[in-house]
Amino acid sequence: MDITVTDLVTFLGNVPGFKDLPKTDVEEKIIPIIGISQFDPGQAIISQGDAPHTLFIIYKGRVHGKTTTDDNQEHHFFIHEGNVFGESALVSNKLRRSTVTASSSTTCLTLDIDTFQHIMMRDWRFTKAFFILIGQRAIERLVKVEIETYYWSDKFKIGVTEVDDQHKRILESINELGEFINSAKKSDNVKWRIQTFIVEILNYAEKHFHDEELLMEEAKAPWLEEHKQVHQGLADDVIGFRDRIAELSDEGEQLHILEQMHKFMADWLIHHIMKEDAKFGDFYKNLATH
Repeated sequence: MDITVTDLVTFLGNVPGFKDLPKTDVEEKIIPIIGISQFDPGQAIISQGDAPHTLFIIYKGRVHGKTTTDDNQEHHFFIHEGNVFGESALVSNKLRRSTVTASSSTTCLTLDIDTFQHIMMRDWRFTKAFFILIGQRAIERLVKVEIETYYWSDKFKIGVTEVDDQHKRILESINELGEFINSAKKSDNVKWRIQTFIVEILNYAEKHFHDEELLMEEAKAPWLEEHKQVHQGLADDVIGFRDRIAELSDEGEQLHILEQMHKFMADWLIHHIMKEDAKFGDFYKNLATH
């Protein structure tokens, strides 16, 4: 990917931690030390236990992170284009506590932590901007997961009727999962009901992936293999949630992981539609007009 200095300055002008800094400082102090790394869908960018050497900024794509808190609870988070991750290494040299993987083909701008810390020490504006960012992130990760209801609208339509109908059904399944979580908190036999529900969701998602990939194959979409990787990664993640729940004996812990799964599924469906599948919708419509 060819990225110019002008592209980088404009991009960083909208990135938390950088956007409030003078453009001249960004261009003179940050651009010369930026690296660029590419990651395939499902590829690990950070692994739990890694030494904290790098700050990452997502230029293109998105990532899925998983961390374990001091009380041994598993939390999932999602970071999209124009955002920073790995920022805690600026104030702590502890080994990484999170694993972060690419959810789609992802391009990251990278900054060496030691080099960037030297810039922060020489310029209080950089220090202030990133201490505010680190504080905001810490607060966000303490916020309890809320079970939201998601409503289908025209903004989710990609213009391929079969795919749109299946996306709508998956969104309904996510809402049903939310309702299930709320009702399961008051019910018995939670573990059995959770496993049954996940199997139903996984079976429908796999059918959708197969049908969508078949349409892409028939249309000769040039990114088909990459899209298959994304689908496989999504299915593997859901299976991972299922297996994690099966390992747990405490119903409260099972429901906590299920809440994380609800958040994960809503994130991947909405962003997968808006980014990945919308590209196929445009390709399909252009194909039909030629």
